[in-house]
Amino acid sequence: MLIAPVLLLNAAAGMLFFYLCARLLSPFWEKNPQPVKGRLVFIDFLKGVSIVAVVLLHAVDFAPQYLWLKDYLWFAVPLFILSTGYLLARKYAQEGNEGKYYKGVLVRIVLPYLLYAALQVAIAVMQNGYAPPAQEIALDVALGKFNGGNLYFIPLILQLYILYPLFRKMQQKMPPWLFLCIALAFSMGAKWADDSVQIGAWNADPVSLAFFGRYFFFFAVGMHLAHLKYGAKMLSIERLAALAAMCILLLAAKTQLYLAYIYSYPLGVLLLAFAAFAALERIPFGGYAISLARMCGENSYAIYLFHAPVVYAVASIGLASGALGYAAGNAGLAPGASAYAVGNAWFGFGAAGLLAITACALAAGIAISRIAGKLFGILRGAKAQA
Repeated sequence: MLIAPVLLLNAAAGMLFFYLCARLLSPFWEKNPQPVKGRLVFIDFLKGVSIVAVVLLHAVDFAPQYLWLKDYLWFAVPLFILSTGYLLARKYAQEGNEGKYYKGVLVRIVLPYLLYAALQVAIAVMQNGYAPPAQEIALDVALGKFNGGNLYFIPLILQLYILYPLFRKMQQKMPPWLFLCIALAFSMGAKWADDSVQIGAWNADPVSLAFFGRYFFFFAVGMHLAHLKYGAKMLSIERLAALAAMCILLLAAKTQLYLAYIYSYPLGVLLLAFAAFAALERIPFGGYAISLARMCGENSYAIYLFHAPVVYAVASIGLASGALGYAAGNAGLAPGASAYAVGNAWFGFGAAGLLAITACALAAGIAISRIAGKLFGILRGAKAQA
């Protein structure tokens, strides 16, 4: 099969760009980073920013005037996967006790997902009076087809968790720039293939959608960043100017180098998030914003699992209340100003309605996560005492 020239051009430009980035930062790369056991504040903050963007991406479907936000919020999944690669590379930097690692994946990722799938099946039984065929349930679980297909991310990231020990061996056996370039070429090829099969409609091919390939590069970048020693030297004007100049060139050529651009834009947002985090640490009340983002990041898995039904439910309530507000105002049954305010905020889905939907989805996910955590703690305590 012939490789499209545009794909070769994008791969060459992208690999050159990230090769130069890796070389610029190579003096600060260490082969064996110190593993961490506690939570990392900035990573929780970054995961929080990412999960808020995920919720907004789905909430704006009910607010057509805000659909333009999707052009800027798609960094969410790439940065969430980057955070995962960073955490795994910091916590499991060296080989050893793979059994314990996979047991943790089973408890933290697989079991909550299976419980959510069981809940979805139970709801389907109550609504339809019968259970879906076992084969259909198995496919829905394997491909993340619940919530209209939005849970594809769970099997996708699970593949990365399972394959992480293999990726770690790859990273240890080659120069950092080569690891990144291989990851980029692989992801670009997977993205090109996925775009070609999803032309008809979103999730036209659920197998391709749930395949980790197109996001592997961001996972690899996270692994790479976990090996960098951070210090004042990295912030030298010369190195930052060189990186900024390359970014500007890539942005200027984004039409011709679309694939290279989409693998650099989320990293630009990463730099902005880091700058925002540093600024919030220094301004009054900035700590509250960091704490809110961290809270979302710490409970991001539950938010991701449950946000879609919450968004739909709150949006449905909003549409109903907005319609009632308009009707009440037109019928003279309520003060016109207040009735139309409700209509504009909900039925027309202004900023207030959009923020309300997002806040409800985040709050519900956090509450569910904390309740589940307490129940799990009680069960562990009971098991220890038995």
